[in-house]
Amino acid sequence: MLSNLQYSTLSGTSTARDFLEFPSQINDHWAMYDAVLKNYALHYETKEPIPQALVDRMKAAETYGAGLHTIEVDKAAYLDLHWHRATEEAAMRAFGVGMTEVPPRYHSGYFLHIVAGGYASNYYVYEWARVLDCDGLEWFLESGGLTRENGDHLRARVLSVGNSVDANVAYEKFAGRKANMKAFLRINGLLGE
Repeated sequence: MLSNLQYSTLSGTSTARDFLEFPSQINDHWAMYDAVLKNYALHYETKEPIPQALVDRMKAAETYGAGLHTIEVDKAAYLDLHWHRATEEAAMRAFGVGMTEVPPRYHSGYFLHIVAGGYASNYYVYEWARVLDCDGLEWFLESGGLTRENGDHLRARVLSVGNSVDANVAYEKFAGRKANMKAFLRINGLLGE
């Protein structure tokens, strides 16, 4: 829809698998952005906006469980990457993720990403997209927030070029830098600051 490419095989979701989730995940942040929230978070009868105290509590809870979620997804990615080499238990032991304190999010029998839908050996892309989207969010916030100009910048540098440009090059043209893991850690409350 936002592509400027002649061939559909290079646009939309036809990008490098480890870049595919970035556009959708960066847009997830805007649901709680004040300028967006006031347009949809209204009482269904009175049309009164959501109370600010509730918004503040929701924002304060955004990082709750982020560490557990990260470990769950990472464990699933490790299992996915090593599925064809060994049994589920051996793959988890190899990476020290077989700890009982954090049970596996997915068991092989119903973890369809590892065998269907184009994500086989690619489940890690969700975490990499989270790194990109957190760094991208910081770029937006450093550059004035959710503005038409910044949205056009994302569209021109990332969304419209699809797979006609290397994903890393596209991201660096968008953000003016390589993705920074610290943004991911900071936004998810994992820096311990």
